[in-house]
Amino acid sequence: MQEVCFCGRVGPVTDRSPQIVESERALVCPDCGNVELMRWWNPEHLREQIWCEAVNKALRQTADNPIPEVPPIPMQPADR
Repeated sequence: MQEVCFCGRVGPVTDRSPQIVESERALVCPDCGNVELMRWWNPEHLREQIWCEAVNKALRQTADNPIPEVPPIPMQPADR
């Protein structure tokens, strides 16, 4: 999905930086820093899809500084 920012930048919405602002999901313009809270995006499933795509894209771009792997926590059987 293409988007136009207030600064005039045109590009994929997933090129924006995903951030948490005031306890809410937001996308930030890489050129001007304009913050767009995602609560206004509808329908909700589209909002979730775009957020996930932006996060995944940001993680791929940080491949030079990979996130260290965390070993899985062993699950213990539930007491009955």
